[in-house]
Amino acid sequence: MNTFGSAVEGCGVRWSTPTMMQTARHFRSFVGILVLGIFAGVCYWVFRLSPEQLLREAERAFAQHQFVQAETLARSVVTDSPHFAGALLLAGKASIRRGRPDDAVGYLDRVPDDSNETVVEARFMAGEILLTRLFRPTEAEQRFRRVLMQNPEHVPSHRLLARLMVLYGRRWEAIALRLELLRLDSFTSNDLAFLAEPETFRENLSLLATSARRNLTDPLVKLGTASALRQHESARAEALLREVLVAAPNLIEAQVRLGSTLLDSGRTTDFLAWNAQLPPVVESHPETWALRGDYANSQGDFRGAARCYWNSLRCDPCRQRATYQLGQMLLALKKNEQAAVFLERSAMLQDVQLLMKRYTINPEDTMHQAAGLCEKLGLLWEAWGWSRMALLNNPQLTWATETVQRLTPLLTPDLTRVSPDADVTRMVDLSDIPVPRWESTGNDSQLADTVPVDHNIQFGDEASSAGLSFTYFNDADPRTPAARPFEFTGGGVAILDYDGDGWPDLYLTQGCQFPLQDDQVEHVDRLFRNLGNGRFEDVTKAACLREDRYSQGVTVGDYNDDGHPDLYVANLDVNRQYRNNGDGTFSDVTYETGTGGDGWTTSCLMADLNGDAWPDIYAVNYLAGSDVFERICRHSGGKPRMCTPYDFEAAQDQLYLNLGDGRFEEWTNEGGINVSHGKGLGIVAVDLTGTGRPNLFVANDTDANCYFVNETSSPETPPLLRESAIESGLAFERNGLTQACMGVAVGDANADGLIDLFVTNYYDEANTLYLQQPGGWFRDATRQAGLLEPSLPVLGFGTQFIDGELDGYLDLIATNGHVEDNRSRNIPYQMRPQYFCNRGGKQFEELSAESLGPFFQRDVLGRGLARVDWNRDGREDVVISHLDAPAALLTNRTLNTGHFLAIQLRGVRTSRDAIGTTVQIRVGDKTWIQQLTAGDGYQASNQRQLIFGLGRRNHVDDLIINWPSGLSQSFTSPPIDTELFAIENRQDLMKMPGKKSTN
Repeated sequence: MNTFGSAVEGCGVRWSTPTMMQTARHFRSFVGILVLGIFAGVCYWVFRLSPEQLLREAERAFAQHQFVQAETLARSVVTDSPHFAGALLLAGKASIRRGRPDDAVGYLDRVPDDSNETVVEARFMAGEILLTRLFRPTEAEQRFRRVLMQNPEHVPSHRLLARLMVLYGRRWEAIALRLELLRLDSFTSNDLAFLAEPETFRENLSLLATSARRNLTDPLVKLGTASALRQHESARAEALLREVLVAAPNLIEAQVRLGSTLLDSGRTTDFLAWNAQLPPVVESHPETWALRGDYANSQGDFRGAARCYWNSLRCDPCRQRATYQLGQMLLALKKNEQAAVFLERSAMLQDVQLLMKRYTINPEDTMHQAAGLCEKLGLLWEAWGWSRMALLNNPQLTWATETVQRLTPLLTPDLTRVSPDADVTRMVDLSDIPVPRWESTGNDSQLADTVPVDHNIQFGDEASSAGLSFTYFNDADPRTPAARPFEFTGGGVAILDYDGDGWPDLYLTQGCQFPLQDDQVEHVDRLFRNLGNGRFEDVTKAACLREDRYSQGVTVGDYNDDGHPDLYVANLDVNRQYRNNGDGTFSDVTYETGTGGDGWTTSCLMADLNGDAWPDIYAVNYLAGSDVFERICRHSGGKPRMCTPYDFEAAQDQLYLNLGDGRFEEWTNEGGINVSHGKGLGIVAVDLTGTGRPNLFVANDTDANCYFVNETSSPETPPLLRESAIESGLAFERNGLTQACMGVAVGDANADGLIDLFVTNYYDEANTLYLQQPGGWFRDATRQAGLLEPSLPVLGFGTQFIDGELDGYLDLIATNGHVEDNRSRNIPYQMRPQYFCNRGGKQFEELSAESLGPFFQRDVLGRGLARVDWNRDGREDVVISHLDAPAALLTNRTLNTGHFLAIQLRGVRTSRDAIGTTVQIRVGDKTWIQQLTAGDGYQASNQRQLIFGLGRRNHVDDLIINWPSGLSQSFTSPPIDTELFAIENRQDLMKMPGKKSTN
């Protein structure tokens, strides 16, 4: 007995007595008898009961969660009656409860089409399983479509099919499904939000990611994956789209996304080949015509582009991009009245989208505004829907009740999404314009003339060796549960020759502890004097500067015309103005000038806006609210989160008119800059209209940008500006959407003699290159310039045009860094700066961090960036302020550069700063232009010097200076590779004072 027990114990079971062995045998016998009993019972029911009785027993077993028995009984019914719909449906339900989704779909698909309500339930259930369990959306769509053939008003199928369409990249088709939910009065706020922003509305991306892991062979999974990748990984997206079209060539959305990918990557030859092979079904998609419009636009065929955008709107009158671009094309064609119709509609469509960003902050007000805008746009179903949604939340809302009562009689069955009287394509007929011929003009590949130099651009950070020791303090408080908005904005950089020795000095703004403490001395702005020997000296105390508030941007200008550059510093609360006393010291004159303000100023500038030779001041203000600096924003569940610009109202910018006697008068309302929007971060003053008066471009965060055209009639009258961003093409990006804009660079990007703008934007938003067109309007050329894809994975702040290798074509440099730490979501926080080399005026190429130098390999939180040639070697350098690292003195170390010509300007009849002066140089048949600007983008003020790269050209034929006063001066064969100094109305050019000894 002991031997037996030991042997069994060695097998992992311990039997202590023979009695236990007998018990085990008895248990096995019992289980066998029980199984036989169940089998016999089932056989009894099978052979003794009718199919209807068996089904009732199966239903009883299902209700008792006996899913194995329920499926067995239901399958028995189907064995004798293969088309017994109820049994097939129950078998499917039991299978899914048993975790066997494939078997469930097999049962459900066998339900015959003539089984009335049962087939609807079966097809829907099969579609739901295929979509959410098996991740086979193509098959799921087929089931939902079959349901809607049986019952066109089946709400669950409309809803899941709409979700499927959005998730897997077929957004345009989802619009009709969401509208049908409105008509069926079975909609949610998500349905309305999608209709407001169909191209940017987000579905549950985790389902798409799971689908891609489980079933990437499904064409819709490939399409959805390609749609998510399109801008970030265009090569992979294109490969997936081509695979989709091999299997499903008539899949409309795959076709248009392929066309968009080709056009976005600048491959116009491939785009034309794509266009030539499109199946007829794709002609009905609005994006097909919008892409054709984009191509015609890029080729300079504005008439053809207008016709294409018009055709796009005939397919979908609410297409935001086509609406905006058609307005732009009509402006180019001088059809201003027609253009205004589309631009006004585009702005309203954008306003509806912006409202969705504020929905969770103030739902009732958002619904009220959305209903009103939708009604103005002729979107009567949506206006009614927002009103109905508001009443569900608050039945006492009078406005909502009145809107529902007014609109209900108008919602007839034949009413389209846009009421006929609001369809602008019926008001403007462009059918007489022929559709373009799809041939390349060569504009896409022909590079401008260039004399090449070696593109071995390199920079080194020499801040430490030069004695520039400075780190911005943003008072990031670990005690607060989320970052306060002001913690991410600073700091600024200004270049000025404060002591007049010919060497550019540096001013860096500083934050401080918050709440503000008067007379604190630990964190103050710093002035660094350039000693001319490769070193800087901190002269803040010696210069009697004590800017002890929380500073943002800074600007330079000679406000009192005494020949010494003064300072104006932007702060969180009261700004400060410092007068340069001419003896190496500054005085705080804020009180006597009256320019302190009381808002959150981010950037600022000094420039003479009315031509009276006295520089005025423009302060760019950001967010407003009594608690803008203290508010802790929260998610709907109460968890703290970082506040966003959508949580606050826009702060009004301020304009101060220089009275010429040391005093300023606020001229905001009278000057025309009092607008209803604008959360400003960056600014430039630049004469883009050739009037001699600088215009103002303000980069706004999440609001439409502002572009104030200077319409001042004479120097004897105060400044008068008119906001013209929409009609000038500067309000939005190419899709007619606002962006979170920060930095601004000004220069002639494509060497066509017209000044262009480059704007940095938020993470996952492309930076935007606005190319000026003849006639003074701008088009978004980001895609054609090769700047779209490289700027998506970064959040840009300071930026400047800079000719790093002096080849005559302006490159771009940008500093980057996020405002919120989202690394847990695989979003970078610190980011590398970027340098884009201009290849002949048509394309920009991002240079590798390794080739540029160690600084470009560092991840930082970059903010302000200003241009300067601090060592006066003719190669432009930059100074960059960071939130998490010392300021960088990024010195141009490029070897084998081209020749150059550097020039500084002093006005006489014009203001001494000479802002708005345009300089043109000519060598043979090649000309370059540059303009002296103020503001200089994000919290920056550049060195007041223009440097022209000449490449291998060893002379200049002519140099022409056009002063804002109207005076034009021409100089023949000026010297090159030197720094020149020009005074208005003086007939000779002077050389800048020589360099100091390096001893």
